[in-house]
Amino acid sequence: MPPWPVHASPHDAVRHFLSFAPRDNARIVEKLTYYKGYLAAMEAAPTRELNHSYDWRWYEDLHEYISRCITIYQDERVAGEFT
Repeated sequence: MPPWPVHASPHDAVRHFLSFAPRDNARIVEKLTYYKGYLAAMEAAPTRELNHSYDWRWYEDLHEYISRCITIYQDERVAGEFT
């Protein structure tokens, strides 16, 4: 997956990552890498465009969702190492 633009807004980061979402049959490590990159891009993006409470709600909800995906895939990776 190509890197996201350095000065991407949160919306640009989301658009970029949606364009390169892993396939359903992708390996756990690929999905984990994808979501970690996605979260890093969101956290690095300047939030000055988020002017309204609903913008922040969207950002916080998406951040939480991506964080949960990371936890799920980390747990699956660890479980797979012991099976």
